[in-house]
Amino acid sequence: MTTVTGGSTAPEWGGLVRDIERHLEEARSTVNSILASVPAAFRWAADAVHDAWNWLMDRADELWQVISDPYRRPGDRAELRSMIGRWRTDAASELANLTRRIDPSSLATDDEWAGKGAQKYQQAVAAQRTTLTGFESAISTPVTASLEKLAGGLDVFTTLMYTTLGTLIGGLIAGIGCLAGIVTAPAAIIAMVTAIAAALVQIISANVQLDNAISAAQSQIDGVAERATAWPGFASQ
Repeated sequence: MTTVTGGSTAPEWGGLVRDIERHLEEARSTVNSILASVPAAFRWAADAVHDAWNWLMDRADELWQVISDPYRRPGDRAELRSMIGRWRTDAASELANLTRRIDPSSLATDDEWAGKGAQKYQQAVAAQRTTLTGFESAISTPVTASLEKLAGGLDVFTTLMYTTLGTLIGGLIAGIGCLAGIVTAPAAIIAMVTAIAAALVQIISANVQLDNAISAAQSQIDGVAERATAWPGFASQ
């Protein structure tokens, strides 16, 4: 049976995956015990249970394949929100403060400063304010928004994974409880297959939603990179 656990990092819902592995191992042991006690005359029944079990393992392998990528690249919502906070305090807020300070009426200057240098600087003040305002709207704000979009996508994905895997664990436990003998085993295994199949549908949908959030965030970041291509005009004068 292929699994996805292992390595130094794991998603928040990684514990549920380990629970699923444990319950599947419990089911395997129970099925093996049932098969070992089947008389030769009922070999056909044992074959039916064995086929059902192989079907279950195929679905389980599909489950591991679907969750393997987000399991190995789980994302860190706390770090993302910390980064968002730093962009707000270290970039956006500071830009706003600088923009407020760059104003002819509030600049602290020497009253005797006059001539071409003073006039040229006065002419650049408006361009500086425009540049800082443009930087905030074209770079700082979109970057923050893209990080928020990604963090929100991870929120939704994590919630869906918790809900889906928790429901799957309940289905596996119920199925294992029905593995009482050779007669009930096929139906119990089919019930577990059904639970895994339902979980697969939900997890695939959750993956699509997360991929969409990642793509949207990446598009915003790409747009920022396209704007940050040159120094403002006043800086090269």
